[in-house]
Formats: sequence, structure tokens, C-alpha cells
Amino acid sequence: MQKVGLKLKEKAEDMISPKQLLCEMVKLINADPRLMLSSSPNSTSEERHKASSDLINHLVTLVTTMLDLSSEAMEALLRLHHPPVIEIWNKDDSKDATIKAFWDIK
Repeated sequence: MQKVGLKLKEKAEDMISPKQLLCEMVKLINADPRLMLSSSPNSTSEERHKASSDLINHLVTLVTTMLDLSSEAMEALLRLHHPPVIEIWNKDDSKDATIKAFWDIK
């Protein structure tokens, strides 16, 4: 049996730039904001809260620093602020955790 070695050909036109990758991730958030808010079932309430806060803060940074991505990032922020999505910022058994997450992150 003959082994076939695979080599990755990395051409400049085949590679995605970090900026393009960031743009595609923001588009994913726009398509379904719940994708970025899902967490492992073993994560704590604090970890979920921090992840949601980090996501929103990074989007705000994109709005203010990358003008060519700012409209996409603003749209993502709007989608993350829809009431059904806010409820999963810190999905917990208690409504208090969700309300606390909203006011801490907002």
C-alpha cells in the first residue's frame, strides 16, 4: 500500500485575511445571534455572563475602530438586543440572572 503525502498549498489568493474572517464572523452573528451565545452545559452563570459581555464589547470596539465593518457590527448589536436574544445572554433558571446580565452588559 502506498502512502500519499498531502501538502497544503498556501497561495495568497487562497488565504483569507484576518479582516475577512472577522467580517464573516460578524455576518454570522447577523444571521443568527444565538450561535455566539450558546455555551457548554457545564459553564457557570458567571462564564456565560462574561462571554456575552465580551461579545458585545468587542462588537462596540468594531463599530468605533473599523469603519468598513461598523455597519455590520451595529446590525449585530441590534440583533443581540432583541428581547428573545437578551434572554439567553445569561441563560439561567432565574429571571434575576438574565436581568442582571442585561443591566451589567447594557
